Amino acid sequence: TLMAHHRHHAIQDPFHLPGLCDLTTHVEWSQIACSALEEKVDDVYLSNQASYLLDAGIGDIALEIGDPSKPETFLPISNSLQKLLSEAEMGELFKVFAFSKKLSDVLPDHVLEDLPGLRGRNRL
Repeated sequence: TLMAHHRHHAIQDPFHLPGLCDLTTHVEWSQIACSALEEKVDDVYLSNQASYLLDAGIGDIALEIGDPSKPETFLPISNSLQKLLSEAEMGELFKVFAFSKKLSDVLPDHVLEDLPGLRGRNRL
């Protein structure tokens, strides 16, 4: 299903206000994973955005760019983290899907789960 959103309102016509609307889709990830495996990929990984970002180190990055003891500067960072990680916001709704084929040709002795963000629990 393809949908458009403009200023927090759902719009049925995805071509309405091109460049100003956010486009979203509802995807059957398990079918995409099956298709990828039929094409003989080496690894398939699916997770939610929260798990991916936490495993990639977003918490450490937030602490590098902001000081939690200074609410006036850290509060905007904290609010952004809440939006990105919360199950009620983007954390569960948005997914990360990755697959690899011959990754070891590029990164010898590595598999997909060795990459930052992909070490967490695979939801497939």
